[in-house]
Amino acid sequence: MPMPEVPADPLPTQPRQSNLEAVWNAQDARFLVQGLGSLMMATGLLLFAIYLSWRGPELRNSFSLWMACLGLLIFLAARHGHTRLAISLALWGFWALLCAWGFLIAGVRTPVIAGAPLFIMLAGWLVGLRSAMLMALATTMVLTTMLWAESAGYLANAVSRQPGDYYLSLLTMCLLGGYVAGYFGNSFRKQYAELQTSSQALLAQNEALRLSEERFAQFFRTNPLPSMVTRTADGLICEVNTAWELDFGWKADEVRSKTTLEIGFWESPQERAYASALVSEETGTLAHAFRFRQRDGTVRSYLVSLTRTMLDGELRTVASMLDQTERLRNEEAIRELNASLEAQVAKRTADLSEALETLNNTHRELLQAEKLASLGSLVAGISHELNTPIGNALTTASALHERARQFSRMTEERQLKKSAFIEFLQSTEQMSDLLERSCNRAAELIASFKQIAVDQTTERRRSFELHVLVDDVINTLRPSFRTAPWQVRTEIAPEIRCDSYPGPLAQVLTNLVQNAFLHAFDGRANGEVIVRGRLTEKGEVELSVQDNGCGMEAAVATHIFDPFFTTRLGKGGSGLGLSISHQIATAVLGGNLQVATQPGLGSTFKLNFPSRAPSPNRA
Repeated sequence: MPMPEVPADPLPTQPRQSNLEAVWNAQDARFLVQGLGSLMMATGLLLFAIYLSWRGPELRNSFSLWMACLGLLIFLAARHGHTRLAISLALWGFWALLCAWGFLIAGVRTPVIAGAPLFIMLAGWLVGLRSAMLMALATTMVLTTMLWAESAGYLANAVSRQPGDYYLSLLTMCLLGGYVAGYFGNSFRKQYAELQTSSQALLAQNEALRLSEERFAQFFRTNPLPSMVTRTADGLICEVNTAWELDFGWKADEVRSKTTLEIGFWESPQERAYASALVSEETGTLAHAFRFRQRDGTVRSYLVSLTRTMLDGELRTVASMLDQTERLRNEEAIRELNASLEAQVAKRTADLSEALETLNNTHRELLQAEKLASLGSLVAGISHELNTPIGNALTTASALHERARQFSRMTEERQLKKSAFIEFLQSTEQMSDLLERSCNRAAELIASFKQIAVDQTTERRRSFELHVLVDDVINTLRPSFRTAPWQVRTEIAPEIRCDSYPGPLAQVLTNLVQNAFLHAFDGRANGEVIVRGRLTEKGEVELSVQDNGCGMEAAVATHIFDPFFTTRLGKGGSGLGLSISHQIATAVLGGNLQVATQPGLGSTFKLNFPSRAPSPNRA
């Protein structure tokens, strides 16, 4: 794994302690010094009392009092936390008191001089070898000076001491030495037990560390991902696992103690510098993508996990690598495929849009063709219906013209009689009446047809009365079923007035009535169609066309509004009439068209639409 040269973080260093401070911390010297001061006070006061009662108040017998005073100072200093001062007072103060008393009393034969070895020992315990040697050298010089001064007669005030004096002095030194030795012995036993416990804990920690390192080494060797360990300080490769050897082609012996730059591991030095900067700035585990070169020169992409850790007392970087070359290649292939798919989707969308536009155009053409076909059917019916009144008018006019010629001829020949004149007048009146009625009937038919034709061809919005529109439609359809045994009856409320599109509405009504004639009464000798119109509670117009024909099966009724669905395929049915009617009802009139039917019980088509139609959005 590429190891960025990141300097190891320096380990925190503890300030070095002096021997005296180490002993104080180890022995809890504060309590030791307090106890020593208390013992000196108690012993000094007791000895002072003994000497005072034994020999009376003398300066030479006040050593014990000075020792008690020194013990008080030691106790107070230790009590206020000045342990160093207290120990210095205890050692050097008592030593100075011993030396001074030797010069004042009896020289080398002064009983308290016997305590000098005790304080040399304490200096060695509490301060160290150097202080003990210094105190021993000073004591030797003091004793030598006393011996010389006494031999030369300079110690004129020297006095002899009794065995009791030596006894008390030695007893005091033994008490002080026993206290100190006992305290240190107990303390060292406690320390020894603690050291034993610490040693066992340290051994257990070392064993756990060894097992952890073995597990790490085992995991590192068997890790299926290529892994390597480098020294963080200089980037030297320390170890690589088997997966790394197989993936990159180098053997472990070939790369140990070499840097990744030396073996040409990085694709570019800039990428290695970038990785070094990342490792320097980040803490913990860092994951990043890099490109590495294998031994054969192949460059592959890896997702690298970098972790800094302490191994064998050195800061090292452990790197695990996941080859993502194939994944990146597949992602690129997927992106290219998506791009091509988007292009295909765009092309197919354009094709579908063009096909949809073609379909809409075809639909509009079919709708227009259906309108023209309906209009053509109306033209044929109107033509047939007009034939009767116009023929009657023509016949009557011809007969009237012949009577007028006869009347003129009789008048010229002076053969006109009163009876003939009266007959002429009567016949003329009758013929004129017949001619007028025939012309009126033809005018009515032409007016109805004209309004229906204009409405169906222009889809013009206007206000109209529903019963007038229904009557006009039925009148234009009536010639087509005049000779058939079918009847059409209308029941339209006269107060219904609409602001809508009469042409599309008339076309829907025409398709529904013609559909009833074509399908409902097939094979029947008679039939009836009822057209009803009313206002619902919601204020909508409900126009229904009911027949008592053969009805429909449920499977047929489900598809009757589908384009090109017909039960008379090949027999003149296009399958567009009801489909166009349904679209007009929803898209133009803003309503809906439904059917209720049962086999043998006829069918009822209900057209519901608002009396004021919305503005339709038509392409």
